Amino acid sequence: MRILWSLVALGLLVGSGCAGRRKDGPEPAASKPIITPGKATGRVAAVNGAGRFVVVTFPLGTLPTPDRRLHAFRDGLKVAELRPTEWQRDFNLVADIVTGDCQVGDDVREE
Repeated sequence: MRILWSLVALGLLVGSGCAGRRKDGPEPAASKPIITPGKATGRVAAVNGAGRFVVVTFPLGTLPTPDRRLHAFRDGLKVAELRPTEWQRDFNLVADIVTGDCQVGDDVREE
């Protein structure tokens, strides 16, 4: 009799382990990462202060068009507004400095 009750208790323990809550609905949004495509970010490679232009290097295939306005950022703060020219080669482009001041290493992106 004691063995029978032990087997019943063991069966109840094993069965209760598999009887957890089922997730019928979708997972909460917080558990899935949200991926949004970013705009191309370049970096100032050279500055000509007298001519008021910069050479900006972008990742391959992400050069902005000449009609776009670009902004230079240093430590998260906007320091200059740039206007791309027609001079583009490979992954480099020349941009005129419209306002502000640039330094080598500043981040450049579209706004």
